[in-house]
Amino acid sequence: MSLLKMKLIVYIDRYKQITAVANALELKQPTISFHMKKMEEEWGVKLFESRTGKVLLTPSGKMLLNYALQITALYDEAMTRLSDMHDSKRKRFVIGCSNSAAAYMTYSSALRQLQSLRGLANISVVVHEREELFDKLEQGTVDLVLCGEDRIHGESGNYHHQVINSGALKLVGASVHPLLASAEGGALSSDMLSDAAETVELGDVSVQQCIAKWSQSENHYFHTGVSYGSVELVLNHLADADTLTLLPECLIPRDGRFAVLPLWGDVPAWKLIASWSRHYWDQELIVAIMRLLSPQPAS
Repeated sequence: MSLLKMKLIVYIDRYKQITAVANALELKQPTISFHMKKMEEEWGVKLFESRTGKVLLTPSGKMLLNYALQITALYDEAMTRLSDMHDSKRKRFVIGCSNSAAAYMTYSSALRQLQSLRGLANISVVVHEREELFDKLEQGTVDLVLCGEDRIHGESGNYHHQVINSGALKLVGASVHPLLASAEGGALSSDMLSDAAETVELGDVSVQQCIAKWSQSENHYFHTGVSYGSVELVLNHLADADTLTLLPECLIPRDGRFAVLPLWGDVPAWKLIASWSRHYWDQELIVAIMRLLSPQPAS
């Protein structure tokens, strides 16, 4: 199933005229007609039909159209990346992050550390939902995925998985929050917090699972007043001194704006995990990037 055949299906659907298709592919009209007939003979189905001066796809042709669009899009993406590498003499590498992983990249030294590879690779960071990230990883439009621990990380299959960092859940509030200020840096206890204490929630399933595990273990539950899809929005909400949140320690900025206290009991650790294809063509680059994404020892 050649690329030309896939392009023929896409262009017939787009232009609906053999002349326009021939011009788009820079071929002669008889050549286009020949390939159309050959495709139907090879596959044993009618793919094209003429109607009122137009060439249209039959139901069988329309069934193939979605696959043809994906194949031609992947080819165009591959050619773009090859062109980028040729023009810049550097590899293009895309890191796909969940919102929580993007917060880690922002508040840790990871982004700064990656700058050391700028002579070897053109690294970009994109943010998407977890499901979309793994779709893009499978399609090859993202090279490395960073997100919280998920059931997919228990699977082997086509991916390598590696823990980048982990952080215990912490209770976080504005630095002027009266309850956190009164604790004076010590650990909180269930007696110090009423079950009705309101928290703002991060809408990340991996973080919520850690919170649920701790709540069940300690039989202590917070009332969630509002939920946000990003760490940044959660932290902005904490400007209200009466509001608290539970976040993994590695997602909390250390800039003096927030008070951070440990929880009591058996506190689970949230894990940030990197995933990439076992078949990625430059595993040495992956190793270098993984090293720079991980916490750096204090000098």
